Amino acid sequence: MNFNSKIKGIIFDLDGTLADIAESINFVLQKHHFPTHPHEAYKPFTGEGLKMLVTKSLPETARTPEMIEQCTAEMIAYYTPRSAN
Repeated sequence: MNFNSKIKGIIFDLDGTLADIAESINFVLQKHHFPTHPHEAYKPFTGEGLKMLVTKSLPETARTPEMIEQCTAEMIAYYTPRSAN
């Protein structure tokens, strides 16, 4: 069977995921006393991987390799148990 001729499109439901991601990164930002962003502000931050999302979320003055790594790890630790629901 040739599936390529039958598939017309694929739909992804990411609304809940984006909200969970925004909540998680805002938690990390708040922990470090950085400003947070409204959930809808994260849409343009997505699509280039988690490390880039964290980088774009941080204030420019805080975008050191060490802070990016630390916040990425903290975001994963906060997000992972919540994403299983």
